[in-house]
Amino acid sequence: MALRESFEPIAFFAASQERRPLEYVNFVVQTTSAFLAVTRAATEAVRRTEPEAVVLVQPFQAQIADSLVRERLTAMLSAFFGLVAALLAMLGLYGVVAYGVTQRTREIGIRTALGAERSEVLALVLRQSMVLTGIGVALGLAAAAVATRYLEGMLFGLSPLDPLTFIAVSLAFATVAALAAYVPARRAANIDPLLALRCE
Repeated sequence: MALRESFEPIAFFAASQERRPLEYVNFVVQTTSAFLAVTRAATEAVRRTEPEAVVLVQPFQAQIADSLVRERLTAMLSAFFGLVAALLAMLGLYGVVAYGVTQRTREIGIRTALGAERSEVLALVLRQSMVLTGIGVALGLAAAAVATRYLEGMLFGLSPLDPLTFIAVSLAFATVAALAAYVPARRAANIDPLLALRCE
């Protein structure tokens, strides 16, 4: 039985009650002894009963790991594509904010010439970029809430609408967006008013 399958009732019978010849037999040993010692003892016990039997001993953790190969591969691919998507979003946000700063060079110069502090210009640009980020995160959360219904079978120990996951992802994306917007915002705060006023 695989881990992703639902549990079904199981009944155990003595091997002597089975009329058909047994091709293979699985048995589980729970012990606190060393793995090699248990492996040797179990192999010798089986060989005494069935000298021609092929004995394969595998730790329970290895069996669980084998049954989760597909899920782990999916998780690694999802993480990789998620990082690529975050990088593309970061570059896109940087490009949009940098373009907006370039388009508003004259306005920023006027604000600075009228007495606006660099921190105020920095906050202005960051605020506008975070508004764009907030809209994007809201749309992304709505899309994720719909998509998780189709991914529910691949989640273990996690509900499709887990609030902690949604909050953590939103905060992580907001942090990435703030870092992407900081460079053009700092550039805008350092604009020379005289040069900015000459821009057309």
